[in-house]
Amino acid sequence: MAYESDTTGGFGVAIERSNPLPSLAMTVGKRIRRRRQQIEWSQGKLGKECGLSRPYISQIELSDDVSDYKVGHLRAIGAALWTDLKSDAALRQVLFGDVIGDQDQ
Repeated sequence: MAYESDTTGGFGVAIERSNPLPSLAMTVGKRIRRRRQQIEWSQGKLGKECGLSRPYISQIELSDDVSDYKVGHLRAIGAALWTDLKSDAALRQVLFGDVIGDQDQ
């Protein structure tokens, strides 16, 4: 919640600002978590399938900054979650949700 000064110059008028477009990182983390839950995998199972640790998977799912993660790691997660897609298509699915018509709600 952000605060702006009121007309008298004091603070205290709370104005909620919402970003109509979610950040890429938030979308990526939500997309990974949603898909993992759809196929009924734990974070540990996903980590094992793509060669990453469970805490790292958790960090990605909760992250606010996707730029902290290597593309190769995101590609591995995509390939594990969307086994029917080739590597680059799986990465696009993780990042953008555009390969199989996935849309964030």
